[in-house]
Amino acid sequence: MQLVISDDKMEVILTHEKSVNRDSVLELLSDRNIIYGIDFKAIEEYIKSGRNNGKIIVANGLKPGVSKDGYVQWYVDIPSDRIRENKNGTVDFFNLDLFKFVKEGEEIACIHAPVNGQNGINVFGKKIPPVPGKKANLSIRSGFSKSDNKVIAMTDGAIKLNGNMLSLDPVLVVNSDVNFSTGNIESNVNVIINGWVKMGFNVKSEKDVIINGGIEGKNSINAGGSISVKLGITGKNDIKIKCGRNLLAKFVNGAEIEASENILVNEYIMNSNVTCGGSVFLNGKKGALITSTVKAEVSVTIKSFKGNKDTGISVTGFNRNEYVKNMGVWIEEKNRIKEEMKRLTWKIRCERSADKDLLKDLLVEYQKLETRLLDVEMQIKKYRNILTKVEGEGMIKLLSPTDQVNLKIKHEKINLKNSRPVKIFYDPKERGVISECLEKL
Repeated sequence: MQLVISDDKMEVILTHEKSVNRDSVLELLSDRNIIYGIDFKAIEEYIKSGRNNGKIIVANGLKPGVSKDGYVQWYVDIPSDRIRENKNGTVDFFNLDLFKFVKEGEEIACIHAPVNGQNGINVFGKKIPPVPGKKANLSIRSGFSKSDNKVIAMTDGAIKLNGNMLSLDPVLVVNSDVNFSTGNIESNVNVIINGWVKMGFNVKSEKDVIINGGIEGKNSINAGGSISVKLGITGKNDIKIKCGRNLLAKFVNGAEIEASENILVNEYIMNSNVTCGGSVFLNGKKGALITSTVKAEVSVTIKSFKGNKDTGISVTGFNRNEYVKNMGVWIEEKNRIKEEMKRLTWKIRCERSADKDLLKDLLVEYQKLETRLLDVEMQIKKYRNILTKVEGEGMIKLLSPTDQVNLKIKHEKINLKNSRPVKIFYDPKERGVISECLEKL
C-alpha cells in the first residue's frame, strides 16, 4: 500500500497492488499522521468490493470558506459626471449633477467591514486561514465623522466622490433668484442657485456653479470649475460664460461661451459663439446647432445643423503622439505618488505612539498626496477617453442629414452639401480628412 498526499495537503489517495483491510489502511494513515477528513465509509465500501489493486481517496481536508469583501452602502445619491451613451449613439448627460448638497448631521454612507470565511483544515489537522476579504476602498477627507461605521456630515456642504476619495466642500446656497435682493455673487466655494440669474447680474466662483433655474441676459458667469444651468441660457448676444472645466446646459441662446474642457448641451445652441478645449456634445433629443459657431480642440458631435455662410464647426485638432506621451508622463507621476504614499504609510504607522506633531505633519502630507493623485488620475482618464473615443486627430459627427455646413478640421476646410449622417476625422497617416457614413448606426 502507498499513500499519495496532494501538494496542498487537502487530499490523500491510497494505491495498492494486493487486497487490503480496514485496520491496515487506518494504521498506514496513522503512521503518516493523517488525522482529519478520513472517509471511513468510503474505505469500508471499497474493501467490501474485494479489489486486489487500484486507488481510492481516503481523506479530504476542509477548504477555507470564501471571504466577502467590504463595501460601501450609500444613503445619498452620489453625483457622477460620466457621459452616458445611448444605443443610437446619442448622449444622455443633462441630468448629471455636479455635486450633492447635504445637511449637517446627515448620514452619508455605511462602511461595511470585510467578512472572512471560516478556517479550513488540511488532512494533518492544521488550520488553513481563508484569503481575507478586501477592505472597502473609500478614503474620507475632513468634514465627516464616523459612528458605528457610518459616515456623517459634520457641516452643510457639497459631497463629491473623486475616485475613491469622499470630500465635503463648503457651499454657498442662494434660495432665490440672483437679483436686486442678492446683488452679484462672488465666492471662493461652490455655489448653488435655486432660482434664476436675472438680467444684469453676475456670478463668480473659484469652484463650481450650479443654477437650478436659468440665465436671462446681460450676465457674466465665471467659474474655476464646472457650470450647470438646468433651465437653459437665454440672451441676446449679451451673456458671457467662462468655466475652468465643463459647461452643462439645457439650451444656449445668444451667448459667448468659453470652457477649458467640454461643453454639453441637450436641446440647441442658437445665435452663439462657443469655444472649448475639449469636445462639444450637442446630441440630445433635439441637438440642433442654429446660426452659431462652434470651435473645439478635440471633437464636435451634433444632431442637426442650420446655419449660413458665417457659421460653422471647427476642430483645431490635436497631436495623437503627443497625447500618448502626455498620458505616459501622468502614469509615471501616478506611480511615483503611490510609492511616496506607501513610504508615508509606513512612517505614520511607526509614529503612532511617538511625536504627535510629527504624526500630524505626516498625515497632512499624505492628504496632499491623495489630492494630487486624484488630479493625476483625472488627467489620465481625460487622455485615455480621447485616445479611445476620438478617431484620428480631430473628429466631427453629424448625426442627421445636413443640407450645407462649413467645416474645418485642423488646417483642412470642408464645405459639406446634402450630406447623410457622417463622421469626419483627420487621419495623421493619410495626412488628410477621412469621411465615413453613419447611417448604419
